[in-house]
Amino acid sequence: MYKSMTPAAALPVIFIFLVLLASCGKSNNGGEQEQYYIRCKIDGTARVFSGNSLAGLTDNTTAGSSGYSAVLVALKTAGNGSYNSFGIVLNSRAPFAVNGVYTQDFLSGSYDAGASLDYTDETGKVFASYNTVLAPDVHVSVRLTGLDGQSIRGTFSGTLYSSDLDYGHAVTEGEFNVKRN
Repeated sequence: MYKSMTPAAALPVIFIFLVLLASCGKSNNGGEQEQYYIRCKIDGTARVFSGNSLAGLTDNTTAGSSGYSAVLVALKTAGNGSYNSFGIVLNSRAPFAVNGVYTQDFLSGSYDAGASLDYTDETGKVFASYNTVLAPDVHVSVRLTGLDGQSIRGTFSGTLYSSDLDYGHAVTEGEFNVKRN
């Protein structure tokens, strides 16, 4: 039986991942960290998250499950002593592969090759694709363009909503190059 990380279960994992990243406290004053990033346009405004970017890929088959998962996160200093962030969670029955496309479509009930996105803005409000379960315009698409022992690279787009579904954010022209843990 296929077991996968549900979107609801992914939120605590992402939160813990963000706390661990923030605690690393590595400066983003040049060098290695600037080559790793998650960047996109959110409602047409360019955003770059390049602080403490990190990707964790997990082979869940070793734990008795029949799938693979990945969590990619990058931070950006919000200027008020806090961080905003962008995260990507991927799930797949098969090992991740270059040119693999991972989508979100909760309405179809298909969780194969799944993907979800989340964004925490400067005020700390969380917007996520998995908040769109009942929204008719739910979509997320992530394509892996590179995967090696150093990093995971790709492109993405989607729609994000807050938990109160007050309004959506269009995420376009997304790309990432995140260092593997």
